[in-house]
Amino acid sequence: ADTNSRIDASSQSSQANENGMMTLEEVKAIYGPLLEKANTVQATYMWPGTLMLVSLPKGTVVQYGDTTFSLPYDYYLADDPRFGLDRCHSLADLRDLTEVAYTPECAERAYYNRYLVGSDPKFIEYEGELYALDCEGTEYVEFELDTLRIREQKENTIVAEIICWEGDSEEPSTGIVPIKMTANGWRLDRAVFEVTSN
Repeated sequence: ADTNSRIDASSQSSQANENGMMTLEEVKAIYGPLLEKANTVQATYMWPGTLMLVSLPKGTVVQYGDTTFSLPYDYYLADDPRFGLDRCHSLADLRDLTEVAYTPECAERAYYNRYLVGSDPKFIEYEGELYALDCEGTEYVEFELDTLRIREQKENTIVAEIICWEGDSEEPSTGIVPIKMTANGWRLDRAVFEVTSN
């Protein structure tokens, strides 16, 4: 990155005040809760079950959209209370949970198109409950909020760079994390597992 284009924290705060934009601390106060919610969403999609005792066995015939098909695998009740799945009983509930952290467009691209469509979706809705495929691991991203630097700030969008750690990586990466103002408030516009990709 071009270090000359970066503004240090103190400069950002004073410049933001003069321009009527948010200060660095105000921006951090928005990003902190959003990143926590986003990692909860990530965990929701990766580890949806707790006991995994209640199942829909392979071969169960289900209706999915306009299609009827037999399940290619066993699905388990998605009920993990740590991530709010115990309150999700439908795909609509799951979308609501996802969009607490993400813009609808980002949620569609990063989660719904990946996990809620196709012949073997990660989640299905069946007789008033939400079921999921067996647990699946992915990279967990830990963000160092104190390293946040504002790259761009407009009325309804902010782009920040934040040092982060992916999974068990021994070296940190720089994540580029955009947020947008929506009808429901600020939301991330890039999934946590995408922020270090170009």
